[in-house]
Amino acid sequence: MAANGSYLSDPQYGYDVVVAATEASVNATMLKYLLSLKDQHTYLCYVQTSSDSEPHLIPYADLLSKAQGSDPFKIKDAEDPKTNQDIKNLAEVGFVAGVKISLGVPSNYAPGSYSTLPKIVELQRNATVKYRMMCADITIVELIYDRWGSKWRSLSQSDEPNRCWNLVSDVNLLIDNVDKSTPYANLPPAVQNQINNLSGSMFDIQQLLFDLNNAGLSSVPKIEGIVPNSKAAVLLSSYFVNTYFDAVQKAGAPVLNYTIVPRTQQEATLKPTSLNFHIGPLLHETDTSLKTLDYLCAVNNKKLPAPRDFGWDYISAADAQQAHGVIVINRNTFAEYLRDVILKQAKELCFIPHVRSWNDQGTQFECNPEFNPPNMVIDTNIPSTGETILTMQYDKKAEDENGAGGALGAIVNECHFSASVVARGNALHIESSYRVHLYLRNTQTTSSADVIHKIYHDKVELAVDGAGRMEAKKSGTFEDKKYEDKANAFMNFWAGVNADFDKLKVLKYSGSDFEGLRVQELQNFIFPGGKTFAFKAFHFSDHQDLVASITYADPA
Repeated sequence: MAANGSYLSDPQYGYDVVVAATEASVNATMLKYLLSLKDQHTYLCYVQTSSDSEPHLIPYADLLSKAQGSDPFKIKDAEDPKTNQDIKNLAEVGFVAGVKISLGVPSNYAPGSYSTLPKIVELQRNATVKYRMMCADITIVELIYDRWGSKWRSLSQSDEPNRCWNLVSDVNLLIDNVDKSTPYANLPPAVQNQINNLSGSMFDIQQLLFDLNNAGLSSVPKIEGIVPNSKAAVLLSSYFVNTYFDAVQKAGAPVLNYTIVPRTQQEATLKPTSLNFHIGPLLHETDTSLKTLDYLCAVNNKKLPAPRDFGWDYISAADAQQAHGVIVINRNTFAEYLRDVILKQAKELCFIPHVRSWNDQGTQFECNPEFNPPNMVIDTNIPSTGETILTMQYDKKAEDENGAGGALGAIVNECHFSASVVARGNALHIESSYRVHLYLRNTQTTSSADVIHKIYHDKVELAVDGAGRMEAKKSGTFEDKKYEDKANAFMNFWAGVNADFDKLKVLKYSGSDFEGLRVQELQNFIFPGGKTFAFKAFHFSDHQDLVASITYADPA
């Protein structure tokens, strides 16, 4: 698998989460979404009266009202302005031209011919996407006035089968507020917030379409699929590109008023707090449809590193037979999550020992372990390389003596916890140990034993359900090395040792329910994009990044 090379913990990258989707999957999913769109027409109507130096836009509803209900888009081509009452009504209000346009798959294409449609998206470099705004239909109407009289023209994309008029732009998706030369930095704040969407829909194809349709991020579109300098090309260029697009571009507004309603809830365990885009070159593949649009994410309000090319491909031709892309979690980020999960359990087990030995009609002992202290520190280490992604260690010891040099008695209590996590294949291999040790001495008689000593060798195989929730299956072995009988454990001790030990019985139950890492904590882990993608089996890369294969869920 190509993603085996993923190495996000390399200092030159440092992204917490990367979502990589192939160009082919983006196009296929966007086409499916466009097919689901209902008629959402945008009307651009231009009028010019004797007091106007240039034609100007008028709301469609206002035009119908002023023109006694005459709809310019219902008048057939070449109708006679002298005899057609609707044209006369429009002429009375100074109608010049109009464009009716709706986003979607061209209605003049039969379903069996969709494969002949041009690509909606072509991934370029860095964060630039060549975007073809595809329309269900485009109708252009014009009332021409010249010295020979007036003429009516009505031209539609759907006048011919399998004809597609496209508006092609280069869209810069780079999210950068610092560099004021970037298109994003010059958008209104409200529009920036819509593009920099960190909700549960941030990876949706609808969100990407919203970004691509924002005129403020786009170059001036070129018209594709129309004969250059033809009447349709001239009209579309004049009234859509030069007038309408220029206005919405200056406003940083979406073309055709395309909007989305972001999901407010982000259910992921690792919630992205910043986002950027990147498109890198293919290193080992030649099919450009395998290029990936990479969503670069940081979590927990960390600073997001600048985009840069990866030293690996995320999808190979073989991978693309099974998946649309991958979601990858930095090994360090996943180790931090595991650290917090294991720390929670470790702090329930570990304690700060407090002991006392004194003389009161014989040697007396007291042991008061302090559980859940606010100042407990368990040493953790997240190695930067190697299969071991996390280690933990806790060692605390308390001792006291009775009499000079402990001549009359002594007590020592120790608490030890350790854990290590190895990431390999599709599993975590976890070694964990919990040990509580007690040492007692009365004059010349001593004895010691492990009150609790459990060692677990766990293998946790990881899977993921369709909605991105982690599934974990635990297996393994354990060793229970604690004393079997308190009298035997303290053999040759003074008479009444059992009674003395019972005074310290709180230790006997410390950690008695320890069964290694609690798998249910892992099963609460939810991947980002759970509403957008269907998840498949995952594994750890050669550098221990967590890689999940994904396919787009139905966007409709």
